[in-house]
Amino acid sequence: AGGVGVSGSYFGNTGSGFVMDDVVCTGSEASIMECWHQTTHNCAAREAAGVICEEDAATTTTPRPAADDHKVTLVGGSSVTEGNVYIDGRPVCDDFWSQNDAIVICKMLGFVGGTPTVQSHFGTVRTNFGMDNVLCDGTESTILDCPHDTSHNCGQNEGAGVKCTQVWLMGGHEGNVFINSQPVCDDFWDQSDALVVCRMLGYSGGIPKSGSHFGTVSTNYAMDDVFCTGSEASLLECPHSTSHNCEANEGAGVICFNDAEITTGLDEVNITNNERFQWIFDDWGNKDKPVKNRLN
Repeated sequence: AGGVGVSGSYFGNTGSGFVMDDVVCTGSEASIMECWHQTTHNCAAREAAGVICEEDAATTTTPRPAADDHKVTLVGGSSVTEGNVYIDGRPVCDDFWSQNDAIVICKMLGFVGGTPTVQSHFGTVRTNFGMDNVLCDGTESTILDCPHDTSHNCGQNEGAGVKCTQVWLMGGHEGNVFINSQPVCDDFWDQSDALVVCRMLGYSGGIPKSGSHFGTVSTNYAMDDVFCTGSEASLLECPHSTSHNCEANEGAGVICFNDAEITTGLDEVNITNNERFQWIFDDWGNKDKPVKNRLN
């Protein structure tokens, strides 16, 4: 087995949080961390090192992947949740790239959903595209199941990408809500918002909690003023603000459940307010457009 070194961010631009620079290996080391290197750097996003690994068929005992075991890689993003999409080392063209395509890719990578990016959002890509005109409906288990072309008419600025969504609760089925490790503010947080979050996590329903019910949170909020209808597949599809005016004690939370489970407190859920805003309800008890009336 061996490999060919490539440079100049050959597989697409990266973030600038480099962990190693000036690496000098002899080739005998068992780990790249054993090679002489610097932990400081003077590098830009276009200076990432890469490799193309080669396998010696005569000597290797590593089983090859099955024909339907395709590797998905996100390249050029600032974290593992985003980047231009590569399938088996080849980029995907952004023609007809949509929300459904992003959902399939992100679920293949273990996330609950995602949003699409186009025009090589995370840096230019190579032109050996593996797929073009991808048309997923969002239910496929792999991007290869989606209708697509294997020929293309795309250039290096037409790479398809994704921003995947990672949702987790501190406590399993209940807790403060975090989107990609950032909390959600509880302004206007209600039953519809909780329903969307819990369905993303595989539950059938949920109870909203506010006021950092499960403990104070950091103040690097990802979302504020969330207004779901309850029909959305992802919290990111709901109208919301990415700026906020929230403190550590204003984290939104949920208690998720399945229909077969016996839950308590459903008639005690108060979705009318937090300390700063009033809701206006119509005669049927449904939430109307909220008006931000200061109470303090």
